[in-house]
Amino acid sequence: MKKKTNAAKARNEKKRQARRRRKSFGRSLITILIIGVVAVALLYFGRKGIRALMMLEEHQFNVTKILVPKKGMEDQGTARLCWAYTGLSMLEAEMMRIGKEPINLSEAYIAYYNSLDRCQYSINNEDARWNFGGCLADVWETIKRHGVVPEEYMAYSSDQRHHQMNIELTGDDGLIARTRWAIAKGDERDEKMCRKNIVVAHERCFDEPPAVVAFNEDSVSPQDFWAQIGLDVNDYVQVTSVTNVDYGKWVTMDYPDHWRKVKCLNVDLDKMMELIEKSIAMGYTVAWDGDISNWNFSYHFQNGFAKLAGKKERWVSPEVRQRALDNAKTWDDHTLLVVGTAKDENDNDYYLMKNSWGKQLPNGGMLFVSPAYVRYRTVMLTFHKDVLKDVLK
Repeated sequence: MKKKTNAAKARNEKKRQARRRRKSFGRSLITILIIGVVAVALLYFGRKGIRALMMLEEHQFNVTKILVPKKGMEDQGTARLCWAYTGLSMLEAEMMRIGKEPINLSEAYIAYYNSLDRCQYSINNEDARWNFGGCLADVWETIKRHGVVPEEYMAYSSDQRHHQMNIELTGDDGLIARTRWAIAKGDERDEKMCRKNIVVAHERCFDEPPAVVAFNEDSVSPQDFWAQIGLDVNDYVQVTSVTNVDYGKWVTMDYPDHWRKVKCLNVDLDKMMELIEKSIAMGYTVAWDGDISNWNFSYHFQNGFAKLAGKKERWVSPEVRQRALDNAKTWDDHTLLVVGTAKDENDNDYYLMKNSWGKQLPNGGMLFVSPAYVRYRTVMLTFHKDVLKDVLK
């Protein structure tokens, strides 16, 4: 009996190996076919052929609710200022919500003062790295300290200026490093000169910020201008969902651009998604901070949407989301403003999000993003505190 049993096991093992070989051959054949199709498209159609291949999946979207007009799409260029565009777009939407005429606010003004603050932080913390990046908390903190001005008083400058300032500030011979060396040597004169040159570099990049602006037939400071708008930046709260901290507790998201260490309220993943729905239903936009450096985004965004592939599009558990955060597969690299909801031709739900990459993209620069993508790729969200009354205890 043993011999027969062993022979049967051997036959079954051979069958399994044969199945594995067939599967492996099938995968290899599919890979070869895909490479061949791409090569043919590139050979005969150039970049347009590749673009056509990447845009095979298309959807027809029907907007079911929108909180802001589909106009005024701005372009951040190559500067890492999406956080400033999203934060100020959120405030402009808030003006409309409270019945005021929206004022186009200056991203350059916010970026100027936030960058100076980050330079100081980088001087004091040798491990910190300065760049133009940021998060929504930087908008709120800058407005608290410096107010804000209309766009017409301090418009976005050229990408070339931003690149030049980056060269002047960073690196072993940059102004930030030189300021550190002057402090270490106790050279107050050199330190003062370096700090002055940092300000000069900012003024060359952004222009000098105005001391007064005209508003309501009066000349007012940027702080008074903000006060007359009637909004309070303390009304906006950051929320996230992680499994390694108790729900209801506050957590700091450890990313380079979250250098101010502002805390986020940690909630259950389902609750986080419910809050988005609640916010939109109440007429409040939501600022989304998350990951776009992934295949699911890059494959689809040229058609104006973002979704996950396969089973993840149907369901993303808190554990799957946490693994992506822990392994840096979900990273803090872009911000968008959730301004409404939509459905595709198959009645699938999407969020309508305002981007800052100009209006030349599909949907005039708006993006349709699936709830599964939001569950998986969100780092944090910013809500008005009125939406969070049942969780802010």
